Amino acid sequence: MGSISKKCVGLIFGGKSNEHFVSITSAQAIFRALNSKQNKKFLI
Repeated sequence: MGSISKKCVGLIFGGKSNEHFVSITSAQAIFRALNSKQNKKFLI
């Protein structure tokens, strides 16, 4: 059968705010939780 194409997922995080560290920590957790077999993952 044909191959299944992966979705491209870009996580935008960080920025200048009081919640900078929380944003980075959340992005890292989401990045790890995304299935690499189904998604192309990018941190932006």
